[in-house]
Amino acid sequence: MRLTATSIALTVLVFSAPAHAGHLEGLSAYVVGDYESALGEWRPAAEGGDPRAAFNVGLMYELGQGVGQDLAEAESWYRRAAEAGYLPAQLVLAKLLESEERESQDPAQAVTWYLAAAEQGLPKAQIALAWHFRDGLGVPQDQAAAIDWYRRAAEQSHPEAQFQLGVMLENGEGVPADPAEAMKWYSAAAAGGHTVAALNVGVFYENGTAVPQDYAEAMKWFRMAADRDLPIGEFYVGLMYDKGQGVAPDLDTAIGWYRRAALQNLPEAQHALGLLYENGRGVASDHGTAAHWFRRAAEQGLARSQFRLGMLYASGQGVAQDLGTAEAWYRRAAEQGHAEAETNLGALYAEGQVGPQDWGRAELWYTRAAGQGIALAQYNLGTMYRLGTGVERDPATAVKWLREAADQDFVAAQIDLGLMFQNGDGVPRDGAEAAKWYRRAAETGDPRAEYNLGLLYSDGVGVPQDDAAAVRWYRLAADKGYGPAAFSLGLMHFYGRGVPADLAAAADLFRVAAEGGHIDAQYNLGVMYQAGRGVPQDFAAAVDWYRRAAEAGYAPAQHNLGVMYATGRGIERNDVEAYKWFALAAAGGNETSQRAVRNAVAMLTSAQIAEGDRLVDEWTAVHEE
Repeated sequence: MRLTATSIALTVLVFSAPAHAGHLEGLSAYVVGDYESALGEWRPAAEGGDPRAAFNVGLMYELGQGVGQDLAEAESWYRRAAEAGYLPAQLVLAKLLESEERESQDPAQAVTWYLAAAEQGLPKAQIALAWHFRDGLGVPQDQAAAIDWYRRAAEQSHPEAQFQLGVMLENGEGVPADPAEAMKWYSAAAAGGHTVAALNVGVFYENGTAVPQDYAEAMKWFRMAADRDLPIGEFYVGLMYDKGQGVAPDLDTAIGWYRRAALQNLPEAQHALGLLYENGRGVASDHGTAAHWFRRAAEQGLARSQFRLGMLYASGQGVAQDLGTAEAWYRRAAEQGHAEAETNLGALYAEGQVGPQDWGRAELWYTRAAGQGIALAQYNLGTMYRLGTGVERDPATAVKWLREAADQDFVAAQIDLGLMFQNGDGVPRDGAEAAKWYRRAAETGDPRAEYNLGLLYSDGVGVPQDDAAAVRWYRLAADKGYGPAAFSLGLMHFYGRGVPADLAAAADLFRVAAEGGHIDAQYNLGVMYQAGRGVPQDFAAAVDWYRRAAEAGYAPAQHNLGVMYATGRGIERNDVEAYKWFALAAAGGNETSQRAVRNAVAMLTSAQIAEGDRLVDEWTAVHEE
């Protein structure tokens, strides 16, 4: 970067000492644009060793005033003046030496001249020197030296130096972090008109950093920055109105400030507008407009907007559904470490939504997100290791990740962790620990956890055996329509455990579970209809319930259905159908059915047996699919 013609001309005036006649005449000609006359006055003086005149001649060569533009010639004249100790020349020479307009930059030599000017107390040179030490440009990086030079300029009330000193003190660059000292310098810079410093003072008040938290004071500083057209200041003013901090909540006013900053292309404000339109807060819900604002921020690299835009593409809200585009936006966010994007990217690969299932990539992204504490990713990763899905089964690793998620009250993880303790899978068997995790999940109202806790009380595993407690937990889950709990509660009523025996109540509960597809309940309900226990005897109903369980492959139900066909109870007698169901049950290891098959073979014709075998093969083929 180099000084402009105007700023250099002003520098000439500011640094002028008592001048000889040629200098003043040259200056008079220069200010009216008579560059040739100015050069005619200054060049002889410069050649005679006048550093001011040499500086002015260098200026005219740099800007092409009265002569053809020639940076090498300009540099030569600046160097004469600089070597004579002329302060403005030292600063401008340093800038020219690292200017992109120069054929090759020389930051090391630039530092030499910045140092010369800085040691004479020039704040701009001190700031430039600090910047070079801070970033290691032309000198070895030295944060402590950067602090020192910023401080020298700051003590001369230079706002930019005060601001940069505040930044280094806040971040602990070169010194231990010192928020109080940073606040002092931010305040000084803000008082001197530094807009970003004013914003930072507001942030300190908002967060209560080095000062008591004071939203009204924060709002004052944010408004100061916003009134100077700083987009991030406008965003913060909007945020304060949005949250009602330091001002009365006013979503309309917040939206106005957000929009003002968003139209200046501030990604944080664009994201805020996207969220408002997505959720219908303060504006009509409009996913298309949400996608517009998320896209503008996402294209600037804002990870959270990239994630939200990916979500819209995944769901087809406001944009045409496109999982490939969702993947692309998730990936851009994930590569910046956005944990939720990492989780969703893992899910796309695990579920095969963007091509064949890719468990390797799913594990990679779940692991990254899990390491950042995302409970869903921890659960999904734990489940992969628990089941051996896409990875070698590793119960101990599964327990590690499930525990991480369970500690964050992720209910599914608490239940699965309870199962692992109950079964001694990856950890020593521990019923009490299983009960602890089931209880934590059950206290959220999860029916599976309530049911599992009921089982522990029923069996006295990890808790004292207590049928009444088992009934209580079963009932909570059954009332939510959870079939296994309804079945178990039915058994408690059937046998009179924890409640008085009540076959009618048992049948009602079995029905609830059976209608939800619970096979044992379907079978038991069939038995009760066949025997007329708890319900009026009804062979046709028994056949219906046996058939449901039999079609699911339950051998006892297949056998009983065979009996109903063999005896013609509840259905027309059909010895071939009876043979079919006995054979299917026998294949499942039912010894009674195996005897029934032998008896049937002795009674049936070879044609009937062949037809029965064909029906068995047909049923098996369909159900194997």
